[in-house]
Amino acid sequence: MLRGRCVRSSTGNASLYVLNSRFVPGQPGLTLGDSGGPLQYLSESTGRYYLVGVVSFGVGCARTGFPGVYSKVEYFLPWIRQNVQTF
Repeated sequence: MLRGRCVRSSTGNASLYVLNSRFVPGQPGLTLGDSGGPLQYLSESTGRYYLVGVVSFGVGCARTGFPGVYSKVEYFLPWIRQNVQTF
C-alpha cells in the first residue's frame, strides 16, 4: 500500500510504528490467528529475508479495501535489542 494512503488511514503518529498492507486478489490476506506472524522482505541483492513487520490486526478476514496492519520492526529495534539476550 502506498505510504500516503496508509498514513491517511491511520491516526496520530501511527505511521512511525505501523505498516499497512493491501489485499492482493488470489493471495491470502490477514485472518483470525495471524497475529504475531511475519511480514518479510526478500532482498534481491543478498537473497536473504528480512523481518519488517509483525501482524497486529486486520478488519474481518482479508476484506477488500481494509489493509492488514503490522507493527513496524524497525521502530521497535532499540527496545528489542535492549530486552532480548544475544545467543
